[in-house]
Amino acid sequence: MRMPTASSGKDATKHPALLPEVADGGRWIPYCGGRGDLGTAATMGREFVHLTQMRHVITYSLSPFEQRAFPNYFSKGIPDVLRRTRACILHIAPPFVAFYLVYTWGTQEFERSKRENPATYENDK
Repeated sequence: MRMPTASSGKDATKHPALLPEVADGGRWIPYCGGRGDLGTAATMGREFVHLTQMRHVITYSLSPFEQRAFPNYFSKGIPDVLRRTRACILHIAPPFVAFYLVYTWGTQEFERSKRENPATYENDK
């Protein structure tokens, strides 16, 4: 298939601006910015992911199909939670116990103060 010719009459396959981008499957459309599938935004420059170059940064990744979501969850996870709970229980429990005692005392005192004293009404007839 022959490409459209440039204005100078040369074959379009020799003109770099009119060469089709076949490396990634794009097809050449002359009135759509060069590529019909992505439009003019893709032909203006690099793709968004490749706007910058990072140097001296090494990244590693593991396929989600190769990693285990919950390795040793029951054999090591639950005993570790119990160990951590025993280690910090003496720091956490006293404020909760103190709050509970103050709350119950306050509730009982409030209920006692709502009652009327029958001794104040002994002389009323």
